[in-house]
Amino acid sequence: MNVLAEERAIARVLTEYCYLIDLDQVDRLIPEVFDPEATGDYGFGEMSAPEMVAMISRLHGNFEALGHFLSNVTVDVDPSGDRAKSKSYVTAWHWLKETSSKGRMRPAEFVAVGIYEDQFVRRGTAWRIIRRTTLPIGGVVGIGRMPDNVVGISGVKA
Repeated sequence: MNVLAEERAIARVLTEYCYLIDLDQVDRLIPEVFDPEATGDYGFGEMSAPEMVAMISRLHGNFEALGHFLSNVTVDVDPSGDRAKSKSYVTAWHWLKETSSKGRMRPAEFVAVGIYEDQFVRRGTAWRIIRRTTLPIGGVVGIGRMPDNVVGISGVKA
């Protein structure tokens, strides 16, 4: 097993998650990022993979644009080569549809920050997230104010 290659492949899955969210292609999250048997908690309680995708899709309807950026990514591959864990910081910029009349060059309405704790499983030659937990940093919103209709992400209260 080439540990560096496996770590890179897992980091690629994390990055692909961000691209798919930002490009409004959430229908591709299963199976390209999440294993069909995945579970997770984004702060709304325990969810299955289809429930997570439905929640992401519902929330996405509020936004004209999103920008998810990962940093401080750590990956630990189990010696078996079939399981792994990762932690990463996420900074997500949000532009609301309701303010689109202000033009494309307006500042984002809010920036959310948190930590993704993920567990991965190898399916054939591909890595997929089998468990995701999102943890808030501070109050999650680092800049701006989260609108009432998306309160609840990572346990944030109004």
